[in-house]
Amino acid sequence: MTETLRERLRREAAELLADVGLLARAMFDPEAPWHVRLLLFLIVAYVVSPVDLIPDFIPVLGLLDEIILVPLVLRLAWRLLPPALVERYRQAPAEVRLPRGIKIAGAAMIVMLWLILIALAVAALGD
Repeated sequence: MTETLRERLRREAAELLADVGLLARAMFDPEAPWHVRLLLFLIVAYVVSPVDLIPDFIPVLGLLDEIILVPLVLRLAWRLLPPALVERYRQAPAEVRLPRGIKIAGAAMIVMLWLILIALAVAALGD
């Protein structure tokens, strides 16, 4: 029996949520390369941030970052991690508690990105 689109989306969403927890664990692992840890911090901060790059109230476009951008970047992060680390995280998952300030850092990152985009748009329109 083939799975329906709805069942597939639910399964992939559950896997994605599990991966976010494992990526958070990798982010604090000193064995992970520093550039991968930085990328993981940015990904996890964006995922848990209350602010979105594209606000959800914009019809259709508001969901594109959750549907397309986040899964693609998560897959990229897994590919950048050494295979031995990924295997270790999969075999022995642990409860990871994110530091308190990570939501604030994620929100600040997105707000700063929006301010930069607005400043660039104002500068372009001012010419």
